[in-house]
Amino acid sequence: LTCVLDCCHSGTILDLPFIFKADDAGLEAVESGAVHNLMPNADFDMGKMLQCLKDNPALAIGGAVLTGMAYFTGGPQSASRVGSEVAKVLSADDKKSAAMGAAKNISSICNIL
Repeated sequence: LTCVLDCCHSGTILDLPFIFKADDAGLEAVESGAVHNLMPNADFDMGKMLQCLKDNPALAIGGAVLTGMAYFTGGPQSASRVGSEVAKVLSADDKKSAAMGAAKNISSICNIL
């Protein structure tokens, strides 16, 4: 499972387009096959994600490429760890320092150097 996190300071964690409530009734519905559609999330705002891409296009594209390369060379676990490092850089106020720290961590994740 891979999560795209909204890492701003708004107090939200996963502003995704659909909602699944993992209470007893929701889990039972999944197990019985009764869930066919997820409920739309009224608070979802694709604009937040697009704004991040607009503000940092090269960083976002580079992060997607790095995460994809990690997936194909090291599997899903490596890709998840690299994606986490990229997300830290995208959400950091000091992107240069965050990128330097992420580069070191990514090189150890991917066994580079």
